[in-house]
Amino acid sequence: MKATLRNGLLLVGTLGVFGCGGGADIDAGGGLGATPGGEQDVALLRESVARGVVPVAAAMTVPGFLAEHDLPLEAPVCTQVLCISAGVGVARAIDTGKNEVFVQLGFSSGLEAATFERDPLNLMAVVDRSGSMHGEKMEAAKTALHKLVDQLGPEDRFGIIIFDDRFDLLVEPAPVTNKAALHAKVSTITDRGATDIESALRRGFELVRAGTSASRRDRVILMTDAQPNTGRVGTMEFQNLVNQYAAEGVGLTALGVGIDFGQELALAITHARGGNYFFLRDRAKIETVFDRDFDFLVTPLAYDLHMVLRAAVGYRIKEVYGLPASPEGRTVVLDAATLFLSRNRGAILLRLEPSGDWGDGRVLAETELSYETAEASMGGERVTQQLSAGYGGEAALGADTVWFSQRGVERTVAIVNAAVAVRRGLELYHQGQRSQGAAEVDKARSALLTAAGADALNADLRTDATLCERLAGLMRGTTVGPQPTSSPQPSTSPQPSTSPQPGAQPDDDEPYRLYGCSTTPGNRPTAGVALLLVAIILARTLSRRRTR
Repeated sequence: MKATLRNGLLLVGTLGVFGCGGGADIDAGGGLGATPGGEQDVALLRESVARGVVPVAAAMTVPGFLAEHDLPLEAPVCTQVLCISAGVGVARAIDTGKNEVFVQLGFSSGLEAATFERDPLNLMAVVDRSGSMHGEKMEAAKTALHKLVDQLGPEDRFGIIIFDDRFDLLVEPAPVTNKAALHAKVSTITDRGATDIESALRRGFELVRAGTSASRRDRVILMTDAQPNTGRVGTMEFQNLVNQYAAEGVGLTALGVGIDFGQELALAITHARGGNYFFLRDRAKIETVFDRDFDFLVTPLAYDLHMVLRAAVGYRIKEVYGLPASPEGRTVVLDAATLFLSRNRGAILLRLEPSGDWGDGRVLAETELSYETAEASMGGERVTQQLSAGYGGEAALGADTVWFSQRGVERTVAIVNAAVAVRRGLELYHQGQRSQGAAEVDKARSALLTAAGADALNADLRTDATLCERLAGLMRGTTVGPQPTSSPQPSTSPQPSTSPQPGAQPDDDEPYRLYGCSTTPGNRPTAGVALLLVAIILARTLSRRRTR
């Protein structure tokens, strides 16, 4: 990538963050971020609700919901390709109603959107033209292809395969020197036949490998409704194919179309190294993916992020949100095959449950991690580092504590709580418990509105709350029919708001949410109170192994 910073990882540990404001060297806004690969949205769920359809529970994934939102943490300004920071919250878990500990790990980058230029691509588009793509799905795929062509240049190598029950090479892979000819080819695509994805995808990988060069990044883009019905159709067979070429450095981006999209297949094949997945719900989403974010979605920042996290004695790791994981007591091992450059600062959220006494919480979790820079194959580094995070409130930590090291953690906890409640609500609905399902979605709406407050920068949370309101109405039968909606645009970095809801008055009997400070309703922070912020940077490098 051009505009490259010094390779490496800056690790910021907010171990006991105090005060109610920022500092001169604190950054919670601007710049770019990083998100783990795999699903990058819940647009299939949004489109279903917009059309008046109650989606299946699998349409709500926590990683996809997190990836849609900008989740910055206040931390020293990132000057590296990849920075990881931590924040802590003590808040109610929506599924149990009990207060638990949440530890957020956030991903940001020192790369700037204004100066960033992606590396040249060696790219094949593999496009579904089968009969199931008839109508608006085919038009969406062709619109996406036209947008894709517009993003390419002479330094890129590009070709197109179209497929139904067989595949045809529509455009031979070659440098992009005649866009008009490419657009003309795209316009000729029509739907027909059955769907053999595997054969066409395999050929796409083969053609990319045949054109591999040190100056280009290798990638296949698959556009489909993911409904294979001929040839090899098993998920494991697709995974084996994708993993084979991922190991050879060829990434896969899956772009889904159609409300009947087979999301399970896309999720299974895009968690491989270099993989990601987006659902193209409408023209606005297509424009966002290609006109605004294309350079980022084809740019891995890091590979093979490996983390071993340990909770403090007296706590167990109950859940991990944002990456697949199987916690075992105090320990969990997390692996992310790829971190991609993104306009959004991504996050992983850990949920810790005390087994008895809460303790002082000064150290709640510690982690060791390592990752490989995306340039490692060309002489990059692998970095191993450590991080700790803990509670910094003045009051004793306990079951009644409600505390956040910063506002960004409250935002992330609310988003995860909402995703958990919506998915549970959808499960109940499809089990025939419709009113109970709607009640869960109501909880999600309430959690989002509470976290959003009156802050204009949290408009995306209010958009999500409106989505929940409509979904609950569909479940109860009080809302019927399609209603156009739009996906939330990534918000700018959220900051604590001092403005109350219009007409609202503070209630001294209600819990006061704390951000890195300990106060009571009778002693709330004001502008005249000195602000103290302690950020402990634990960036000690344990080892750096050159791979040159």
